[in-house]
Amino acid sequence: MTVISVHECYTKAFEMRAEKGIEDISKDTIKELFNYEFEMYDTADKILTLTREDVDILINYAPNLKNKISVVPHGVDTAFYTPPKKKSWERMSS
Repeated sequence: MTVISVHECYTKAFEMRAEKGIEDISKDTIKELFNYEFEMYDTADKILTLTREDVDILINYAPNLKNKISVVPHGVDTAFYTPPKKKSWERMSS
């Protein structure tokens, strides 16, 4: 089974950067990126995203991916990873 973890839709990111004038990215370059990115997703058996919004972005570009995508949200074991009772700089001066 092939699984791809998607942290950002690069096609969407490039389109936004071009629209905002952050970078001069041609429509041809964005089309090439789209073809590459979504061809890769098409070959995967499963696609994992971090948010529901990411799912919506991918499905907007390629509705055929809908049944392949699952959300696996960020997670932290807060019982294990807790902030120290004293700040690190307080410990250094003690």
